[in-house]
Amino acid sequence: MKFVLVFFFLSVVNGVSAQSKTDSTHIRFAFGSCIKHTADLSIFDTIWRWQPDYTLLLGDIGYIDSPSQDTACTIYDSIFSNSSFKRLNSFSTIYGTWDDHDFGQNDGGKYFSAKEASKERFLDFYSIPANSKIRKHAGIYSSYSICSAGKIVQLIFLDTRTFRSNLFVNEAQLNPTFLPYLPDYLPINSSDSTLLGPEQWIWLKAALQQPADVRILCSSIQFAHSFNGYESWNNFPKEKKQLIHLIAETKAEGLVVLSGDVHLAEFSVQNSVGNYPIYDFTSSGLSSKWGIEIPNENRISDVVYENHFGLLDIDWNKEQIAVYIVDKKNSLRLFHLISLKELQFK
Repeated sequence: MKFVLVFFFLSVVNGVSAQSKTDSTHIRFAFGSCIKHTADLSIFDTIWRWQPDYTLLLGDIGYIDSPSQDTACTIYDSIFSNSSFKRLNSFSTIYGTWDDHDFGQNDGGKYFSAKEASKERFLDFYSIPANSKIRKHAGIYSSYSICSAGKIVQLIFLDTRTFRSNLFVNEAQLNPTFLPYLPDYLPINSSDSTLLGPEQWIWLKAALQQPADVRILCSSIQFAHSFNGYESWNNFPKEKKQLIHLIAETKAEGLVVLSGDVHLAEFSVQNSVGNYPIYDFTSSGLSSKWGIEIPNENRISDVVYENHFGLLDIDWNKEQIAVYIVDKKNSLRLFHLISLKELQFK
C-alpha cells in the first residue's frame, strides 16, 4: 500500500502545473489552521506549489488572545502581508472562519466582551465586502456555492465561538479512567446549552437545503472523533446529534467535514443509523505542533504531529474525493479516497 500511495503522490505532484481554475474535470481545495504570526510562514509557499483553486482557513490564523483591536490588526497584518501568504492569495481564493485564538480569547465563547469588534477586524482582513450579508447578522457563519464542471460545491463555514455557551470545566474527581490524562472539559447535557445558537441553526438548515453535489462543512473544532476532553462537538452531544439528524432530515448528500484546532492531523468518521458516513478531515498544524497521544475510537488514519496542511481534490469524471495531508517538506503523510456514491442516502 505504501508504494501505491507514493506513486499516486508523485503523479499528482507532476500534474500540479497543469491545473488551473479553468480545469473542467477537477477542483482543488487546500485547508489548514493554527499558525502564529511569529512563525516561519513559508508553509504557504508549499501550499502554493499545489496550486489550489481555493484555500480554506479553519481558525487560529494568528494567536491574538486579546480584546485589543490594535493587537488583532498587528497580528493579522503580519500574516496577510507576508510575501508567502500574498503569493498564495494571488492565485487561490481564500475563505475562512475563526477559532478561539483569532476570536480573541482562549477557549472563548459568547461572553467574550470584544466579540463584535473582533468580528469587524476578521471580516476586514478577509476582505468581506461592506454590503455582505455576513456583516448584517451576529457571528461570522457563511456559505458559498462554487460552480465546477457543471457541478456545485457548497462551502459552509460555521461559527463555533459567537454563540457558544460556557464549557463544563472538569474537576479532578471526575476524571474519566479511560483517558491517559486529565480532560479539560466534560460533555454538557443541559438542554439550554448551545454551540451554534438558535439563529445559526435556522440558517444552517436552510443552507443544507440548497442544491449541491459536494458540501464542505468547515468547523473550527473537530466533529467526528470520539470524546477526548478538549474542545470539540463532543462537549455538546445534543447539538452533535442535532447536526447528524439535520443532515438526514434535509437529505443533504455529498457532505464532508473539515476541522482544525488540535495541532495535529487525523481522519475520523462518524457512523450513525439513517445517515451515510460523515468524514471529518482534521488539519491543524500550519505552525503549531502537539505531542500528546490523544485517543480517538473513530480515527481511520495515522496521526501527523509535524507541521502540515490538507488538500481536498474532487474528480468529477471519476466521481471521487481525494484528501491528502502534506507536511511542510512537501511529503505525503495521509491519504483517503471517497466515492461520491458513499456520501448518498441509500
